[in-house]
Amino acid sequence: MGILEDTRGLMVDITEEMLEASQRRGADKHIPPLLQRILEDQSWRIRKKFAARLKYFAQKTTSAEMLNDQILAVYGKLLKDAEAEVKKEAVSHMATLLGMNDDFKLQQPPKASHVIKQICDGTFQNLCSDSNVSLRTLASQQITALARTVGAEETKGKLIAIMKDNLKDESSDVRKNLCSSIGAVVQVLDPQEFVDELGAAVQENANDSKWRVRQSVISSLARIAESMGTDMFESSPYKEILVNAFTDPSSKCRQEAVKQVRDMLNGTNKSYTMEKIFPLLVNQYTEARNYLHRITPISAAGMCAEALTDAELRNCPLISDVLQNALTDNVVNVRFYAAKVVAQIGNLNKIPASAKATLRSKLSECIKDEDADIKYFCQEALESIR
Repeated sequence: MGILEDTRGLMVDITEEMLEASQRRGADKHIPPLLQRILEDQSWRIRKKFAARLKYFAQKTTSAEMLNDQILAVYGKLLKDAEAEVKKEAVSHMATLLGMNDDFKLQQPPKASHVIKQICDGTFQNLCSDSNVSLRTLASQQITALARTVGAEETKGKLIAIMKDNLKDESSDVRKNLCSSIGAVVQVLDPQEFVDELGAAVQENANDSKWRVRQSVISSLARIAESMGTDMFESSPYKEILVNAFTDPSSKCRQEAVKQVRDMLNGTNKSYTMEKIFPLLVNQYTEARNYLHRITPISAAGMCAEALTDAELRNCPLISDVLQNALTDNVVNVRFYAAKVVAQIGNLNKIPASAKATLRSKLSECIKDEDADIKYFCQEALESIR
């Protein structure tokens, strides 16, 4: 930036301060011309700075009229800027400006009608189909916030087509970003509408060659199950996606699947998860030849224990059938991991009394192992069982 450009850049800061002061005095009529002047600055760097600071303008205003008629209108124009860097900066703050960022609260939530007028009518579609892959990637992170703001009808009318294109985008990052938040889309739409409109594309991404894309689909499964309910989820392809993820080639995907099981326990599907999903994990431990696949149910035992009551733990097959048997598994890595998980659950004081004697006995045998790491974690586990 040159000296003149630096000076013009100060206008962004000055206008922000003037907006805050004018709110206290109820005299904000001078703000709109200043916003327009910055918006029309010949330097894209000034406009980019403006795009970066606009969320603070929105946060400081107490006037719904100022937010919806002025700030949101300016934001809509920044999203159409001729310079890609300005558009990228602007779109990256969309969730915040829509009041969907829990870490950045606005005093006034924007009206859906103004959001639709300024963003949904063509602007967002252009961003998501732009030839600049970085811009498409950033836009794909914001689509669920936009859907939550405008509601089901506008999502069906204006955003579903964009989502379909995103889910087939040549960039795996674009697909990943949308898939990671697809659970929020199900909460906006009727679950059957979600299946009809987007289900096939989501399933295709669940089988993507990129593990990060598969992981992003898996990360939405608990929210999908919550929205669908147990009957619909049980007969849906999404249960199959979850079960297949337990043996995914990527350890990140397998671990994400376990996290989803834990999250299902914390929702309305707790009984279903214990009755229908736990037995599948037990069977996997019993039948899996690949020791890495036997580790997944052990991991589930550790991660799910905190979400279970003492009574539920007493009858939990992940403890009685998986964890106890894993301490005598013929693969050293499995025994090592099982000892770590016993220590983890023990430190939470979650080992059921009915299992303590058996676990102590098996750990006492396991501690005789020649492997130093197993000895260490078996000792940790024994000390944790109180």
